[in-house]
Amino acid sequence: VISFQSIQTIMRNSAWRDSTSLFTTGVAINPTNARLHTFAGRSLVDTDLHRAEGHFRKSLEYGRDAGLDEQSYNDLGRALALQGRYAEALEEFKEAVRIKPGYSDAVNNIGYCKRRLKLQGKVHRCRSHF
Repeated sequence: VISFQSIQTIMRNSAWRDSTSLFTTGVAINPTNARLHTFAGRSLVDTDLHRAEGHFRKSLEYGRDAGLDEQSYNDLGRALALQGRYAEALEEFKEAVRIKPGYSDAVNNIGYCKRRLKLQGKVHRCRSHF
């Protein structure tokens, strides 16, 4: 019994090498855990925006009553904005503010997206929020 548990511990240690492997391994074990998807997405934002976006979408899908909604919408918006998808990102930031009025991170991100869209000549798409 002890040797079996030791082997399991050694095998699990590889998941602890960095935050990305820790959280993505956690998601593989518990794929409907919204919080794990949130943390997996955040760990991937600097290295793989498409995978991060997928985890944020899963977090929203599974985390409806977990108190993560406004954070997950803001995280998803950030991943979209970093991909240059400002109009899509703007909608996610708006949803975060709708859920939690005055949510400063999302409000700031709305301003950032509006500036980026204005620079791209697409400001007409985002005037309706404020």
